[in-house]
Amino acid sequence: MSIVRDYLAAIQAESYDEAYALLTDESATLAGSAEQFAEASSSGLVRPDEAAGFLGEEGALSVGAGPAPDTVLVTAVRDRVADAWLVRSADGSVGIDDAGVPPTGASPYEWINPASGAEDVGDVVPIDRTAPAAILFRIPDEADGPGLVGSPEQLTAYAGTVEVPVSPAASENERRWDIALDSAPPSSETEALTVVWEVAPGSGQWRTSTTPVFLDPAS
Repeated sequence: MSIVRDYLAAIQAESYDEAYALLTDESATLAGSAEQFAEASSSGLVRPDEAAGFLGEEGALSVGAGPAPDTVLVTAVRDRVADAWLVRSADGSVGIDDAGVPPTGASPYEWINPASGAEDVGDVVPIDRTAPAAILFRIPDEADGPGLVGSPEQLTAYAGTVEVPVSPAASENERRWDIALDSAPPSSETEALTVVWEVAPGSGQWRTSTTPVFLDPAS
């Protein structure tokens, strides 16, 4: 958790070069230059802004096993907002994956249950517990070349830090992933619902998307 706490503290202090240095090499490539990362981070939720809160405060962070060897998932929940990061160890160093949502054009993915859209961090949107949670990816046009997000053929889902079952349903233009929450511990508190995927098999470029939810069946 310490690298995520340091990362958030650097962003909170607007020390974007320090935050950028904590990224994995693969996430730094996805994020662009340090200047591009700073521009994207300064318009994000975690910033010196009382309304944003500070997700790195004591008690906000939790950690669990990640989707691949030498990885952990760190989640943060505070004041009805949530986020998550994949932390990876490679070649004796530890880095954080946080490339963010591509800053231009329509997002290639969207949460549709809860219907919170494409943003990684936002206020809690009611979830329909009579249906699976779901996220939708557009299938990219091969003529556009490699994308920054990909259209994952394998995806891992977590309620908090508890892995939950996920299954794909593909069509010609989009790939929907249904996430079963029956095995998730019920909670009336805000939880982080997170999906993690590799942009392309073997690329080492990992991304996450998180939406805050209530998992109380009565909510």
